[in-house]
Amino acid sequence: PVPQATPPAWGTVVFMGVTISGIALPSRLRVSFDVDGERLRASGASTSDDLWLLPGLVDMHSHAGMETPGDAYSHSVFRQHMLAHRAAGVLTVRSPGSPDPVVDRADDPDLPRLVRSGRWLATPGRFFPGYGRRVEEDELPAAAVEEAVTGWCKVIGDWMPDDPPVPLDVLTATVDAVHAVGGRVAVHCQTAEGCRNAVLAGADSLEHGMHLDHS
Repeated sequence: PVPQATPPAWGTVVFMGVTISGIALPSRLRVSFDVDGERLRASGASTSDDLWLLPGLVDMHSHAGMETPGDAYSHSVFRQHMLAHRAAGVLTVRSPGSPDPVVDRADDPDLPRLVRSGRWLATPGRFFPGYGRRVEEDELPAAAVEEAVTGWCKVIGDWMPDDPPVPLDVLTATVDAVHAVGGRVAVHCQTAEGCRNAVLAGADSLEHGMHLDHS
């Protein structure tokens, strides 16, 4: 199969005349689809493919532009990282939060499409020193609205395991303020309480979430 000459929106590469089949998640039912332009259409064909089919998002969590935590942001390193993503087959990178939102928004046809937000928003004692936009907790709702100019903003909702997360009432007010202007909120949350607060506040995206309380 040959990809279309011009990929459709969001960087999807489309293969024409291909049938894929497999076990769809979460239903665990065997399904078949014909690839028709930018759409998948139910197919009556039967193939021998033994695949697991699920929405095409892979969370690799890379901070393009920095090699290790604490490094200063470098746009040349950012471009190298994005080219490496492209070489691996990644055509769209979702990167909520950045130290340099102006440069990262540059429309570079050699790089994967970038879906991003404003600067990371960090309240005192949370996040790497010198990173992100530093605000007090009572300033967080207004700052989040300002950073959501691209549609998203990212709040550092918690940090060290034994430290308290952003209080639920503050995070809720922040989410409500951004939603009121049509934006969305991504919350960095890795502790159980931080994840809980993000969910209860109505956040649109949880970044990490490794200590969610499954009960």
